[in-house]
Amino acid sequence: MGLGVRRQGLREAGRSEPERATLYDDSRRRGDRTRVQVFSSWPPGVPRTGLDVPSAVDVYAALCNIDVYAVLTGERGWSPDQVEQCWCGVLVRELLH
Repeated sequence: MGLGVRRQGLREAGRSEPERATLYDDSRRRGDRTRVQVFSSWPPGVPRTGLDVPSAVDVYAALCNIDVYAVLTGERGWSPDQVEQCWCGVLVRELLH
C-alpha cells in the first residue's frame, strides 16, 4: 500500500475518529512548515515574480495533494511516475521565475 493510499485512509478515518483527524492535521502542518522553510530559503530571483511564501505553499497544497493523486491514478489511469512528472512541471511553471 502506497503512502498516498495510507494518507487518504487516515484522512477519511479522521472524519469519525478524532485522534486520526489530529494525526492527519499534524502531518499536514509539518509538511507546510517544511515547505515554508524550503521556499523561504530560495534566493531572490528564483520564485516567480510577485509570489510570496504563503501563496507558494497554497499553490503547492492545491496542486500536490492526495485528492489530485487519487483522481489521476484511480480515475484517469496515470502511473505514479506520470503524476510525479506532471507535478514537477506544473510546480516549476507556477512557483519559479
